Amino acid sequence: MSAEKPNWDELFTEVVTSGMCTGCSACIVSCPHDVLDYNDQNGVYRPFHLETDGTTDHCTHLSCTSCTRACPRSRGWEGEIDMQR
Repeated sequence: MSAEKPNWDELFTEVVTSGMCTGCSACIVSCPHDVLDYNDQNGVYRPFHLETDGTTDHCTHLSCTSCTRACPRSRGWEGEIDMQR
C-alpha cells in the first residue's frame, strides 16, 4: 500500500479481498462521503463502494483516507502516512 494517499482502492485490495477484513464497519462509519456500504451475503459482512459507475473517483478526487485510517487491519500503514506530514 502506498504511503502517500491510501484510499478505498488500496484498502479494498490489501484488506477486503485478501481476507483480512473482519467486517467491523469502521471504514463505513468513518466515511464522510457516505459512499461505502455492506454486502452481507452468506452471513459474511464485507464493505463495498457505492458509486454507480463502478469507479472510486470520489475518494481519489478528494484525497480521502478516512476509511484506511479507521480500519484496524490497516493500522500498520497509518504510521507511514503520519510520518509524511
